[in-house]
Amino acid sequence: KNTNLTANDIANKYNLYQINDEKRITELVSEAIKNNPKACEDYRKGKKSSIGPIMGEIHRTSNGLVNQKLAAEILEIKLNS
Repeated sequence: KNTNLTANDIANKYNLYQINDEKRITELVSEAIKNNPKACEDYRKGKKSSIGPIMGEIHRTSNGLVNQKLAAEILEIKLNS
């Protein structure tokens, strides 16, 4: 269907922009850490694959819009501090 909407208009209308705001991502990461204590404990004990469920929650709670690389970096910093 032909519309007069620009790509920017469509992205805004359907909330399709990637989340790159560090503050917002940090909030998502903190919430995922709080909701996944066992995975966090396993990660801190050396089981690096346990980061998967935590990242999965971050992805789900952001409706797939979070910048995965930035989220992973923030998550690793928080888990290692």
